[in-house]
Amino acid sequence: MADAQGDSHQAAQGRRLQPRVLAPSIGPWVGDISERVQCPPDYVAVTALTALGALIGRRIGIKPQQKTDWLEVPNVWAGFVGKPGMLKSPAMMEALKPLHHLEAEAAKVHAAALVDHQAALAEFKLKKSVKESVLKDALKKKVSEKIVSLGDVTSI
Repeated sequence: MADAQGDSHQAAQGRRLQPRVLAPSIGPWVGDISERVQCPPDYVAVTALTALGALIGRRIGIKPQQKTDWLEVPNVWAGFVGKPGMLKSPAMMEALKPLHHLEAEAAKVHAAALVDHQAALAEFKLKKSVKESVLKDALKKKVSEKIVSLGDVTSI
């Protein structure tokens, strides 16, 4: 039985993903990370392809039928299994660095937009309170003028 397990392990080793079969835009990058981290390229490739799928999200879809509005969007789920110490987590973290960079940049843009929004909201509230104050004063003036004119009418 030990031989069967050894054979299946060797067969699995022979079927490892080779970075050259990936798109030229990510294959060399996956190979580079795999060599630097000293882990199977599968770990890096699975993480990279899943991250790309998440990045694309619902922006791209396939219409399987021409005459209907049926649209299928990508939904990528992935996982990898390995023994402890196979450097799964370091490979995953290295492959996710570009996505983490994009998240950090988006967070900076969001923080700046939030500051702008809060300033605009404060300005709006101030203008609103000034307008309310002006309207209250105008209403008080109208009411007092009516009372004065009514006072004149009653004195006649």
